[in-house]
Amino acid sequence: EHPDADTGDVVFVLKEQEHPVFKRKGADLFIERKISLVEALCGFTLELTHLDGRRLLIKTSPGEIVKPMAQGFDPLAVNEVKTEWEVFEDCDCPTIDNVAQADTVDVDMLKKACETQLKRKGIDVGVFVVDERRAYFKQCS
Repeated sequence: EHPDADTGDVVFVLKEQEHPVFKRKGADLFIERKISLVEALCGFTLELTHLDGRRLLIKTSPGEIVKPMAQGFDPLAVNEVKTEWEVFEDCDCPTIDNVAQADTVDVDMLKKACETQLKRKGIDVGVFVVDERRAYFKQCS
């Protein structure tokens, strides 16, 4: 500012520099690491140095199966790809706990709820079961 002058905006133009380990989308950071089948099935430990110098220990337990992300899923993609749903008649998943329910049987509305409201809440729906009156959402493992 200067006396007797109009104030103006200060504009910063930043060029994001690519990082050798981390990839960024919005406020989220991602790393990509190939793991062997043995690591995926039997567990592994990965020590990661974060950008601020913290050392993070990423660990999976033996028996905890690490699966690759859904085919075609790219966390860095600009446009989100819609989930393709398969329909199975007269099926249920009683061993999987319900994580949400809806008082509708409109399949298109239920699909939209999975891809918007539930996803924003961090619920990754793998299946929903519809009976005569309502639907039950079950989370992926």
